[in-house]
Amino acid sequence: MTMILDDGGEERRVELSAGSTLVMPKGVWHRALVPEHSRLLAITYGAGSQHRPIAA
Repeated sequence: MTMILDDGGEERRVELSAGSTLVMPKGVWHRALVPEHSRLLAITYGAGSQHRPIAA
């Protein structure tokens, strides 16, 4: 799985493998590329979250 972080227009990709952990910095928009069956545990505060459409 690859997490794509967009912090002020600069894109950074973080590769995740089984058992890895990523703490998302506050206010950083992010999305996941999941090329194969995966499991992800995400804990999100939720209040004030924003969603962006992705290109198909």
